[in-house]
Amino acid sequence: MNGAYTHSKTWGPEVSDRLLAPILRAAHTRAVTLKAEEVNWPQLVGAACDAWLGGIVLEAIERHGWSVELPQMQQLRWQASQIQRVNGRILRTLSTAAFELRKGDVEVLALKGAALNLTLYETLDRRSMSDLDFLVRECDLDRATMLLEQAGFRRGAEFVRHDFFPQYHYAVEYVSPGSDAVRIDLHVRPFRPLRYATIDSESFWSGACVVDVGGASVRVAADEEQFVHLAAHSAFHGHNRIVWLYDLCRLVDTAGRDFDWDRVVTICRQLKLVLPVRQALQKVENLWGPIAPDDIRNSLASVRVGWRDRLCLAQTPHDATRPIRHIVVNLFCMRGVINRFGYVLRVLLPDRGHMGEVYSRRHRGWLVAAHARRVLYTLLRPAIRSIRLLRPSA
Repeated sequence: MNGAYTHSKTWGPEVSDRLLAPILRAAHTRAVTLKAEEVNWPQLVGAACDAWLGGIVLEAIERHGWSVELPQMQQLRWQASQIQRVNGRILRTLSTAAFELRKGDVEVLALKGAALNLTLYETLDRRSMSDLDFLVRECDLDRATMLLEQAGFRRGAEFVRHDFFPQYHYAVEYVSPGSDAVRIDLHVRPFRPLRYATIDSESFWSGACVVDVGGASVRVAADEEQFVHLAAHSAFHGHNRIVWLYDLCRLVDTAGRDFDWDRVVTICRQLKLVLPVRQALQKVENLWGPIAPDDIRNSLASVRVGWRDRLCLAQTPHDATRPIRHIVVNLFCMRGVINRFGYVLRVLLPDRGHMGEVYSRRHRGWLVAAHARRVLYTLLRPAIRSIRLLRPSA
């Protein structure tokens, strides 16, 4: 075997999730009904490697002592080694960034994959990451960006227009120095939709524990806050990766009786996140069976959810492909009349810096020309996309 894995996926995501679900849970518990001799290992390993879950599947095989053919084991071990290499590089970047930010008394709260690899997964060859997410308090944002740039981190590709951050967008991208760069999503809010832009996220900080990473210290939210954040994140992305659902299952299983479900319900009520968390919990339980007590499930189901929350959750997974609807839904769903007015004003009248990116030529009347070009492109974009799709591929 030469290393790289080249399986071609031939089944849909639902079939793949059902195939992978039993062995994923087997990775962290011995109470499984999976029978190794009944498993189609080439198919399962192919699905796992397609989803970059080879490290977790390898963990399950080693935990239970299952006998698997050498070619499949080689595929899993190769992918696990790649996951370990990338994860090590990402956590070293987290250590460097946290050390630099701490010089300016800026605390870092690790999110998603980084937080899970620091607390939930025992070794770095299991849960894959592609980038680094961490949160700073909004009051620390200016110092955080200054310190990162002084340390050689550079601004990456913008998620949205630069004049939208931080008021109307939750994160900004940075890239670590060096040839083997790591992309960083620097968050000032835990959640993407503008519906949740004004929530008080202090609970994520107040119950967080301090974790050492390469000699630097970062914070990681308590299990219950992590569960809410991971569940909402999965829902806002349409639950399109089984690993996000598995993280929730593993988190609850590992915490056991110490996991405070009442605290989860309280957080969901306070942050108005009942609907996305309820949806994620249902997805998890469809794959792995009940993980929450009946009274907690009933408590979440009894909370009245407004039409704005439903509209927000229906649109958010499609923000990138439905930009006009994204703007309209933001306008209807965000909180506060002043916020809505400011958002509309910013959408209709971008600042000169952004218009300079839209229209690079400089002449008398360039700003009017830039606005005209922007409006024209917005109106014609559906037609341009259709023409591109109709072109024969090379």
